[in-house]
Amino acid sequence: MLFGNKDKKNRSLDMLNRRLLRIKVMQAIYALYQSRESNFELGLEEIAASFLPDLNSMEVQNHELLNKKKAEASALYEKSFHETVKYTIEEKDVIAAAEEAKSTYKSRVEKDTKHFRKLMLEDVENINYKYLELLSFLIAISDFVQIDEEEKKTKLVKALPTASKELKLQNNAVIAALRANKDFEQQRIKHKIELDPAFVRNTFKEYIKPDEAYKKYQELNESSVQIDRDICLYILKSIFLKKEAVVIHFESDDLNWTENSSIVKSMAVKTIKSVGEGQTADDILLDISSNWEEDKAYFIELYDKTVEMDNKLEPIITERVKNWEADRVAMMDKIIMKLATAEMILFPSIPVKVSINEFIEISKIYSTPKSKVFVNGILDSIAADLTKDGTIRKSGRGLIDNK
Repeated sequence: MLFGNKDKKNRSLDMLNRRLLRIKVMQAIYALYQSRESNFELGLEEIAASFLPDLNSMEVQNHELLNKKKAEASALYEKSFHETVKYTIEEKDVIAAAEEAKSTYKSRVEKDTKHFRKLMLEDVENINYKYLELLSFLIAISDFVQIDEEEKKTKLVKALPTASKELKLQNNAVIAALRANKDFEQQRIKHKIELDPAFVRNTFKEYIKPDEAYKKYQELNESSVQIDRDICLYILKSIFLKKEAVVIHFESDDLNWTENSSIVKSMAVKTIKSVGEGQTADDILLDISSNWEEDKAYFIELYDKTVEMDNKLEPIITERVKNWEADRVAMMDKIIMKLATAEMILFPSIPVKVSINEFIEISKIYSTPKSKVFVNGILDSIAADLTKDGTIRKSGRGLIDNK
């Protein structure tokens, strides 16, 4: 009971996974933007603190002058974010306070940029961990079938022989293939996949053992790979990913589980469905994509370059939204348009229409109800103008006309 061709299985996942990577970059940049706003406010607070009255001084404090200096330093600080400041005031302490606040702001943003990049990578790589954990959960449940049967025997005055149907799940073809695969075992060891025995016990006792579909599976006299696949898929979809107590377990160490679960589910389902008679046993595990290193480089570059190009991307967006109401241009819309624009510029092999359509789909989920039409119109305009002036250049098969 072995596994089919890995590349074939992965191809159908790639479109979903690329979108997921775009979403992860968007979320990281959104968090960075929020941190920038917080850091900006911290700069103003530090300036204010610089001009607080000295309560330990024996001299009379000039509150009016201190407030004036605070206002001047704050104005200089804010102005420095929009233009090169030419100082026209003489107070060195005012200039020093503004420059110190700006310097600290830059340092914090640089640190936060690295921090959110790291979290973005960890979040994506955690998808693979959860995939391994979900499949390991099937094995753990299967192993507990034997334990449960042994416990039942100890409670009987006269132990009865174990019926084969009682251990049907332990002999399941899908789970047997998982156990036998060395690559899977190595990955479990590498990622330190360990399931709490009490959690496994409770899941089996409360949800699986009394479940009618599981009981029917046990009662079946015949056995086949298809039957074994079906019960594993049922346990996966109807118990592991549906029962509240189990879902809470997966959510406990993954803040993005609600979002990540769809790709984890897809990978696990495809792995289970790939089990069949007469197939080549070359690989059990799916990767997040058919070429993870390439996709990883893609979404890291998209994050890094979008952050780096922010000052160039800002006017590209703002000059096209100046006639729209301010409340229409949500922060998320702006981020989505910047990412789409950056992708169109940075990646010659990705068609313009693919970039636009992917980010429109993302806007439907993560931005305002009216964002779809708004984002679509702005991106079409940007794509047309930047293609015309040569900023967007596409190359590769089928991309000569930049479409």
